[in-house]
Amino acid sequence: MSMEKANNLKISILGKPYLVTTDEVQEYVLEASELVDNMMREKIKNFPITNETKVAVVTALELATDLGKFKRSSNSFEDRVFKLNELLEFALK
Repeated sequence: MSMEKANNLKISILGKPYLVTTDEVQEYVLEASELVDNMMREKIKNFPITNETKVAVVTALELATDLGKFKRSSNSFEDRVFKLNELLEFALK
């Protein structure tokens, strides 16, 4: 979490209001809630899922999968930068 102080923030997902206490930047939380809301609405529209809990679980799994891919990609990028840095240091000796 960021260094911001905790604030109460009103968000809405599938038309239901939620009060969230967070110390994250308000804009990030609002963007995240909008993303979740849009993803859930898209699933309800395109798939035969009517139970909101199931829609939430499917959405959470999709987001977690995307996060895992991003983390692996980020780690791979960091490894490449580290190796290039080592090669550069070796070449400059």
